[in-house]
Amino acid sequence: MNWGRFITFIYVAFVAGIVYLVYGSMQQDINLVDENYYQKELAFQKEIEQSNRAVQLNQIVSVEETPNGYWVKVDSARGSKFSADVHFYCASSKEKDKLFHFNDQNEAKWWIPAHKIQPGKYTVKTKWVIDAQDTLMQETAFEK
Repeated sequence: MNWGRFITFIYVAFVAGIVYLVYGSMQQDINLVDENYYQKELAFQKEIEQSNRAVQLNQIVSVEETPNGYWVKVDSARGSKFSADVHFYCASSKEKDKLFHFNDQNEAKWWIPAHKIQPGKYTVKTKWVIDAQDTLMQETAFEK
């Protein structure tokens, strides 16, 4: 094999590799985390303040797994009426995301049936209201 053929072979192999990588990257499904991420970025300071308020009041969200579902609880929450939005957020697939609304319950404890959550890694984002006063937010890692 002479140098001319060797250089041609290396060049063709390089071009074929680049074409293969471009084709492979074009086949990947790329989703934005959120459609309106810019507006959410502007409201992020409010979420930071809500999370800080939860820490100051020593209120911690826990996800407890049972055979039939999941209990999402706010530890140390005091009040007479509790409302919440519980968002099971899956970063790898938008189709797996689930949002649950709970209104005016007597306890800071919410039941999620197991059949409504698909297997995957989730971040449980919980926003809750206690006696129509404090809206708090906290995230908890969770895997089904």
